[in-house]
Amino acid sequence: KLYLNTQSWAILADIAPPERIGAILENVDRYLEVEKGYTLFYPAYTLFNKNVGQISMFSPGLKDNAGIMTHAQTMMLAANCKVNRGDVCYRVLCKSLPNLQRNYLRYESEPYAFPQFISGPDHPYESGTGHFSWMSASAGWTLMVISYWLYGIQPQLHGLLIDPKIPTSWRQCRLIRPFRGAIYDIEILNPSGNYSGVSEVYLDSQRL
Repeated sequence: KLYLNTQSWAILADIAPPERIGAILENVDRYLEVEKGYTLFYPAYTLFNKNVGQISMFSPGLKDNAGIMTHAQTMMLAANCKVNRGDVCYRVLCKSLPNLQRNYLRYESEPYAFPQFISGPDHPYESGTGHFSWMSASAGWTLMVISYWLYGIQPQLHGLLIDPKIPTSWRQCRLIRPFRGAIYDIEILNPSGNYSGVSEVYLDSQRL
């Protein structure tokens, strides 16, 4: 019924027309956001489908069959930031971070290493269990999403673009960013609890 990757990339690649973005986000929130993050699609396959192949051979909620693929999830986190939904990005991110799990007897993976995927809610007996830790690009992609999209500090051809999409509850945050032979110590102040928009920029105490 609904796949995660096609929704996130429609936004990231500027394919979705503006009038469709609201419907995309509404359906992602309704069908794909679950207790531990974003499932890969909804609903899970319960029978083998020869037109789909291997995906439908996994148990429902396991791996590619509507599991929570932590790598694919990062693309939707970035898409949320692109449309100024930093609060949603942060909320879903916290659901799947290894160090923020509430029940490690269920999670089973290490609290310091990303799993490749977490069993989705359709799994019959191990929903919320992490699998294949140390075998995922999710750690690197998550760092990129936090740095490039949530903090909004993106390397560009002509320099660093600073366009934060931080949660409205964050009043202050800081990121140290090596870039082209320099170390940038970037502090973002958000006293009014805004979710986007930069009003002033200072470099070495001088207002730009």
